[in-house]
Amino acid sequence: MRYSPLFMSLVALPLIWATASLAQDTPAEVSAKTVLAEVNGTKINLGHLIALKRRLPPQYQQVPDAQLFPALMDQLIDQTILSQQAAADGKADSFELRTLLENEERSMLANILVAECATRTSPLCRPPLPAGT
Repeated sequence: MRYSPLFMSLVALPLIWATASLAQDTPAEVSAKTVLAEVNGTKINLGHLIALKRRLPPQYQQVPDAQLFPALMDQLIDQTILSQQAAADGKADSFELRTLLENEERSMLANILVAECATRTSPLCRPPLPAGT
């Protein structure tokens, strides 16, 4: 079986898993770090599943979790298997991959800061002082 029993039980839960933070009535033992599957020693946790769902177009985010999560888990498992094979073939150490990952990291960090600026939660995003002050 490819899924942990916990994953199978989570599929039936309401949309609380897709929210930014887990609901307060969520059992304490379940968190974004909860492992749902393991592929050749690589753990896939609830946080991976939530992050993948958040990247979907809006129309897919409206699909009930009970329908969407198994497909997303299959995608994460398939990607894990393929990435493990690519790493075994030496592709993980390539200059091209390192460059792509650096660009992705740069973009993601910039997006986090921009989102914080939109909500004014970052001190780097304070409005400029008026001239002459």
